[in-house]
Amino acid sequence: MNYYVRELTNKRAVLVAEDGYELGEFPSALVAVSACWEHCHAGPLYIERHYSYLEGSPADFESSYV
Repeated sequence: MNYYVRELTNKRAVLVAEDGYELGEFPSALVAVSACWEHCHAGPLYIERHYSYLEGSPADFESSYV
């Protein structure tokens, strides 16, 4: 099974399975990635980050692959 991390607007993160099932909410994306490695024995495919064009710069990306 594949997993990804969705970062929320308040910098918390949700670990999500490929079928859309939310496995848990964590205080940061880094904690969610380490929980994925620890409990699922696999790394997430990518981190879906919250992006605001008013706060960001052209160098920021909406999602980044791990």
